[in-house]
Amino acid sequence: MRRFRHLRGSRRGVSERLGGECAAIAYPYGAFDAGVVAATKAAGYLAACTLPAGLIRPVALEWPRIGVYRRDDRRSFRLKVSRTLRLLRGSPLW
Repeated sequence: MRRFRHLRGSRRGVSERLGGECAAIAYPYGAFDAGVVAATKAAGYLAACTLPAGLIRPVALEWPRIGVYRRDDRRSFRLKVSRTLRLLRGSPLW
């Protein structure tokens, strides 16, 4: 229940600041479980992103994303978003 209240409150706050609906969230550090997904859905989010550890089937509240960090330079960023690496990450080889 605490997760739900936190998610609902932060969604409302972001929506007020944006002046429009906040429909998506990125789970902090990519961490989530079934309880977090349920609370996210109950709070009204339509989509959420995570940092998958392996091959997962994308669904709206568990959408895989690529982590981009302050320490990433231009070369590592370009590699992370390259089509080749994205295809590799989506394969059983990863």
